[in-house]
Amino acid sequence: FRNSYAYQNVQYAMAGQVLASTTGRTWRDVLRTRIWEPLGMRETLPSLAATVGQANVASPHLVIDDTLRVIENRAVDAVAPAGAVWSSVSDMARWMRFVLDSGRVGGKRLVSEARFIDWLSPQSIVPLDDFYPTTTLARVHRVTYGLGWFLHSYAGDEVAMHTGSIDGMSAMIGLIPARRMGVYILAN
Repeated sequence: FRNSYAYQNVQYAMAGQVLASTTGRTWRDVLRTRIWEPLGMRETLPSLAATVGQANVASPHLVIDDTLRVIENRAVDAVAPAGAVWSSVSDMARWMRFVLDSGRVGGKRLVSEARFIDWLSPQSIVPLDDFYPTTTLARVHRVTYGLGWFLHSYAGDEVAMHTGSIDGMSAMIGLIPARRMGVYILAN
């Protein structure tokens, strides 16, 4: 399954190229104009390079030789559409509300109802033997993958979640769409 994470990154990188070929615009421009601007996400940037000179950019940390140390941020531009977005807690809250409102913002639909249903519908089964260790603790018996979302049930609720990580930084979103409830965690 670890290899399939790399495969997913390649798929998203390829999707970014397909988007550019079909629209004549980069994935960054499409996200900015179709999602970030309508949602009011003014603190979201499409690359590590775009964070240079910005205030309040988190620094990644790792334990090296038994000491917690600041390390250099690492760019992931080679697979940028797979997760090179840099953002803030307030912008991620806007994103979470957008997803919990079925792809709408201020009552306006940005994602069609059919595409939204596809987005949070199982597309493939995720093998549990190499998935997050917490699935055992949470007694998750089956995980599927939607379009960018891991999907499973927990305590009778359907959960959509995903994580992102790079050296010394992690992000995790967990949603219970039926309850319009979610949590976003950013750590460095």
